[in-house]
Amino acid sequence: TDSQIFPEYLLPALRSAAEEGAPEFVQVAYASHIGSLAETALRFLDIVHAKRPRGAQGEGEWQEGYDAELAVLRDVFASVASDMLSGPSGVVKRTLLASLDRLCELLGRERSCNVLLPLIITVLNDRSD
Repeated sequence: TDSQIFPEYLLPALRSAAEEGAPEFVQVAYASHIGSLAETALRFLDIVHAKRPRGAQGEGEWQEGYDAELAVLRDVFASVASDMLSGPSGVVKRTLLASLDRLCELLGRERSCNVLLPLIITVLNDRSD
């Protein structure tokens, strides 16, 4: 479906940009835009679900479908951010921290606290950067 374009197509295609072997300037570019990508993915999901007819399925089924697709988006973005914050490049980490607020809006409070906060603390305590 259209709502799966980010988790099934765009983000896997960009996955190599977040990996350790990618050039640092590519990782920095990806890190600087991850917040806007997260906002766009959430907005796209909202639009697709707003246009989806609810008559064929009940309100509960419609909400469950939205929640499931949102959970997939959150998992993918949390994984990418985790990889970037765990990598060796201090420039990438600092760049990601600059757009972290927009990413946290997608991830929600629980996932931001459970996944990102420990990594942020580790980054801030790292003296090598």
